[in-house]
Amino acid sequence: MLDSLAFIAQRRGDLTKARQLYEHALQADPFLIDAAANLGVIEARAGHFDRAVTLWEDAFKRAPGRSAIGMNLAHIACDAGQIDKARAHVAQVLQFNPDAPAAKAFANN
Repeated sequence: MLDSLAFIAQRRGDLTKARQLYEHALQADPFLIDAAANLGVIEARAGHFDRAVTLWEDAFKRAPGRSAIGMNLAHIACDAGQIDKARAHVAQVLQFNPDAPAAKAFANN
């Protein structure tokens, strides 16, 4: 329930409240993929890339079919100059979703 309330706060633009609720949700259940993914977005947009990567990597390990999380990791790795790591994330996305347009485009560049 906390992750649902956090998502509502996030959609309304109350990122402080959303961050707090996502953190509480993850304390209660560290396996909430959506909470980790959405909190990662908030953290990345705030410039807290290390925190975003930590959240996304953990979530992506548990849910490798979640292409958006893998692509977020690929973009951050690429921005950090970690091209091999970015390619590895994209390869994993393509393994579970071979028709993902963003992953295919990324892989071809």
